[in-house]
Amino acid sequence: RMSAAIEQGHDEILRLVQHGDESRPPRPSAVDASQRLTVLDGGCRCGELTVHGYAQAERLGIKLRELYGAVEPEFLQTRTTHVARCVLSLRGVLSTLVKKQTQKVQIPALTCHASDEWLTPSVRGCPRLGELWAQLKKDNAGYIRTLLQPLTKKMPEQIQDIYKLPNTAIPLKDVLISRRGNALSMPWGIDDEFISAVDNAAAEEVTKLVGSPNNDKASLLLLQLVAGRLVHDIRSHLFQQVTRSEHRHPTIRLISAHDTTILPLLVALGIYDNRWPPFCACCTIELYKNKHDHEFYVRVCYNGATSAHIAAEAGYFYVAKSILPFQEFIALLENIVLTEDEYQAACTTGNTSTSHSPISSSPTDLSNNEKEEGIVKEENNTTFIPPPTHTKKKYVLNE
Repeated sequence: RMSAAIEQGHDEILRLVQHGDESRPPRPSAVDASQRLTVLDGGCRCGELTVHGYAQAERLGIKLRELYGAVEPEFLQTRTTHVARCVLSLRGVLSTLVKKQTQKVQIPALTCHASDEWLTPSVRGCPRLGELWAQLKKDNAGYIRTLLQPLTKKMPEQIQDIYKLPNTAIPLKDVLISRRGNALSMPWGIDDEFISAVDNAAAEEVTKLVGSPNNDKASLLLLQLVAGRLVHDIRSHLFQQVTRSEHRHPTIRLISAHDTTILPLLVALGIYDNRWPPFCACCTIELYKNKHDHEFYVRVCYNGATSAHIAAEAGYFYVAKSILPFQEFIALLENIVLTEDEYQAACTTGNTSTSHSPISSSPTDLSNNEKEEGIVKEENNTTFIPPPTHTKKKYVLNE
């Protein structure tokens, strides 16, 4: 019912708008239409967010509020894929993050039709990516089967066929993690050790399809096709904030997407922890301005690796990439960034010319400023994050 209200424009918190034409509502979700054809035994349809999942999103909003304070709607930008579970996850976060208003305020959330979406990899929109994935799956098939063979012994043969075992771990991982996340019993005598093994196997399997910024050209091309446009979007918005003439109030930009958004981004940022992002995994990219010399800095935080148990929702935030001068952070992204035109060219020919002109920036020692403002606090060898006081822009991506 909540999802229908959002689609019809009647929700009290969120209003979907079409990216590129904010004057009209988005077209119906092709992904939801396909998934909702399957009705599960409990009444929920395939791919829908559960009540438990919505509660996790609300708790994530509380965590973000503790870090950054209650956010006024006017200082908030939102983006989501047009998939009901992502839209509802965004709504759950907003319900606890946004400062309570005396009057009804609908927060606009930009979205795209599935055919135009760039927050997730698309083999339909990028034939070159489909070719690369097909070859990688063929090349790694023997390794994946060897990895999964010991796990399949607990599974009935009929079930092995349904979940395409031992050729892939991902469909089985999705089912087991969802059941564990919703406190449902496990079939076939499966225990947490088995779930952890399947989860790790799936993470290793998908990592081979993401690429790397530090390996050969083929691996870099793969990462560009998977995450290049997302990284370009983040980079562009960071530049917009740095070049603004005034910074009267911190702004938060929220992006609600998928595990296949978070994982490639972690790889691109050099902070991937070799674990599949848990439910409500969230990566924050914070832009700071030194109040003494007005230079900009970036810090990245993540909450995915701190889950106490497999399939539990993400835990506390920690510093995944320590504070860096703005230009140094941008340099980490330069080889990965693809504009839309570069992406289209790379998808058909494999060419990836990415020549960008970053603005100039000089390094500044922020050590005194960090101590003064209490940006990070070391405790028990784990970096905890008290609320920053001078963050000018935060990009928060969650699954």
